[in-house]
Amino acid sequence: MQTWMKLSLTSLAVALLLAACGGEDPPGNTVDAGPEMLDPVAAYTREGVAATLDLSCQGVATAPPTDGAATSFTLLTKDYQTGDSLTNIGINFYPDNDVPADLSCAGSCVSGTSAANSQIPATGNLGAWFAYHAPGRDCDAMPTLCSNAATTPVTTVQYNIPVPAEAETHNANVVSLATLNLIPSVLGVSRQGGTGLIAGAFLDCQEHVLSNMQVRVYRPDGTFIVAPPAAHTSPAYRYFDGNNNPDATQKHTNEDGLFGALNMPVPTDGAEIRIEGWGNVDGELHMISCENARIFADGVTIMNVRPDRADGPSNCSE
Repeated sequence: MQTWMKLSLTSLAVALLLAACGGEDPPGNTVDAGPEMLDPVAAYTREGVAATLDLSCQGVATAPPTDGAATSFTLLTKDYQTGDSLTNIGINFYPDNDVPADLSCAGSCVSGTSAANSQIPATGNLGAWFAYHAPGRDCDAMPTLCSNAATTPVTTVQYNIPVPAEAETHNANVVSLATLNLIPSVLGVSRQGGTGLIAGAFLDCQEHVLSNMQVRVYRPDGTFIVAPPAAHTSPAYRYFDGNNNPDATQKHTNEDGLFGALNMPVPTDGAEIRIEGWGNVDGELHMISCENARIFADGVTIMNVRPDRADGPSNCSE
């Protein structure tokens, strides 16, 4: 994960859980902008400096080509919260950017285990998107393997990662059970078992991060996953203050572009959910970003979401 998005999942969990919500979900693709219209969408560099907003690729651009130059690079297995190097961690590398529902590794997928230097060699086509999966442990079946939460990995998946240049590296971040459970235990807010967590940032056509965006997650049948303010274990959408610090009062992304979605219901058939980003463009609320992804029970899905693509999901709201 890039430096600008390398934040502690502890911060993310605070933002997501500080005011976790509950209630019944109405049908349809309803998007609630809140009592006031959002400020216009704005762009910032990854260092938090104001930039020129570029949405010119929306509805036109396609996913990066997959026929770029063959390149060999290295995946470094890291603890998502601490940044510590991890050894003996299995990683499934998906050069086609498609993580199967059963998390298996077949076809073009390559499976590897991090060596003493935390490295796993990988190959791909320069610039093409890839995904990876770091398997979690089955704590129900073998609880003794999970006696130390700090060293117990949970299912971690990341999508839409550009293949780096020859001999470069990319961090394959692995979330621990301790990180996933830390903030609920501190704040007395319950993480709902069996649900999934989504973390990411909204980007424009120049890879600038976007402020004044709202994240919305939809079930495979198109119904919006609502997060009304009530209970402790229902879905919740959370944002940050622009400096990677969680802000429970924030109703949209800030200068860091970061968002999180907690306690997302996981489809029983393994179907993909839809992640959308909405913002104020020319005085009206519109969908800007749209991607599909899979989420996993008691796991984390990481995805940076760019403007809607011409070859993107066919079921986007606009």
